Formats: sequence, C-alpha cells, structure tokens
Amino acid sequence: MTNKTREIKRIVIFLLLCFIPPVVISIIYGINTGWSSENKWFAALSNSLVVFPALANIITRIITREGFENNSLDIRIRGKQRYYIAGLALPVLCTLIIVLLGYCFLISPETRQLIKDKTDITAVAARILYGSSMGLFLVFAGLGEELGWRGYLTPKLEKLMPLFPAVMITGLLWGIWYIPLVISGYAFGKEYSGYPWVGIVLIILMCVFTGIFLTALTKAAGSVLPAAASNIAGKSVCLSTASYILCIESFEETGAGGGFVFAGVVSVLSASAGIFILLKNRKKEKLSVSTKISV
Repeated sequence: MTNKTREIKRIVIFLLLCFIPPVVISIIYGINTGWSSENKWFAALSNSLVVFPALANIITRIITREGFENNSLDIRIRGKQRYYIAGLALPVLCTLIIVLLGYCFLISPETRQLIKDKTDITAVAARILYGSSMGLFLVFAGLGEELGWRGYLTPKLEKLMPLFPAVMITGLLWGIWYIPLVISGYAFGKEYSGYPWVGIVLIILMCVFTGIFLTALTKAAGSVLPAAASNIAGKSVCLSTASYILCIESFEETGAGGGFVFAGVVSVLSASAGIFILLKNRKKEKLSVSTKISV
C-alpha cells in the first residue's frame, strides 16, 4: 500500500466515524421532534457531538495502527502566548461588531430604547468576562472538534495537496458535518426565513472561514490548544453576549438578516486574521531557511 493510499484510507475512516453520530442522532431525535430547550435529550446529545471528531482521531489511529505521534497536542505555552490571546480576543471583537451592527440595523426602535434603559457597562463587561472564562474552562470541549478537524484531518489532507485547499476542504466538511443538526433546528432554530437552506449556507461559511483562523493558530503554535480555546470561546462569548446586549433570545428573532450579520462578521474577521497569521509565519519560515542556507 502506497503512502498516498494509506492516508486516503485513514481520511475515509476518520470521516465515517465523524459523520455517522450526527446523522443517527438527527434521525432519531431532531427530524421528528426538532431541537428546543424543552427537548433535553436532543440538546444533550447534540452538545455531546463535539467530542466525536477527537474520538474519530483516536479510533482511526488505533484501527490503522498509526500511533499517536504528531498529534498536535503540544501543551507548552511559553513563547506562544500571543496565539492564545489572539484566539480569545477575536470572539470578543466579533461580539462588539455584531452588537454595533445589530443595534443599527436589526432590532426595532422599541428594543433600542429598552437597551438604552437597561444599559449597564459593568453588567456587559461582566457578561463578556464570564463568557471568556467559560471559554477557558471549557477548552477541553473545544479540543473535541479541534483534535479532529485541525489536529487530524487537515494534516492528512496536506500530504495530498497544498495547505490552502486542505484548509478549505476541512472547513467544508466541518460545515457539512453540522447539516443534519441544522436541519433539525440546532443552532438557528426552524423559524427563520429560508429554513433550512439559509442555516446550511451560514454554517458552512462560518466553518470554512473560521477554519482558516483556527488552522493558522494551530500551525503557528504547533498545537490545537489555542484553536480549541478560540473555538469554545467563540461559542460561549459571541452569540450569547450579543443576544444579551441586544435584548433578544437569539438571532433567530431578527430573521435571516441576523444570521447573515453574525456569520458575515465572524467569517470576515476570522479569515482575515487567519490569512495574516499564516502569511506572517510563512515569511518567518522562509527567512529561517534562507539564514540556514547562507550559514
């Protein structure tokens, strides 16, 4: 078996192990009953899916006798603090921009007045800090996705193609992985305009473009830990804090526009930051190689 064939086999096994759980869970619970806060079983099972990419990583390595070298789990933080800071800062920046755009374009005049009446900078700051702290506390939940997508799939694809296509394909597959749950109402609900296609487009866009940033963090730090921290911080800070400040239960209340604003801001900022980090590190690598050759 050639090296290329072996890597393709590992990718196929990994993807099967990733995709079977959300499909099965959605068929059993989601499509019939739909996701809601009252449907505790479906909510719990949906939230537990984040561990399956990491499990797929582990099981694939065992099945194919690959071993656990190059597992992208370097826990040394010294000298890499800036990547952890960047990973946690981006969700906060996204939140601030989403709130500004939401206040100006998405919510009603009555809601704007309500926000003015209840605005408390201390409470807002506490909400953001609470979300950030939860992001740090739940970093191991973020590891579930990052150990799979960025820690396993992207490096495998890089052996078959250049980095950029590998990142795009990983993001696309990550987004497709969410489709059964989006159809079931997870993340966006079912009451928005253009259900379920708008939700599917939004989730794929966010996964593709945030994947650039998360990959950049992983490659720059030599570990999935900064990406894991950013992943879970984004989920715990961005949407919940913005919804709280804008006095809405979720962006579902604003129609498709709210989802597009959320996805657009997160996608543009993530892609921009990710490309910046990747280019900066590539320049550094070229300079290092040039220096070694000259010596």
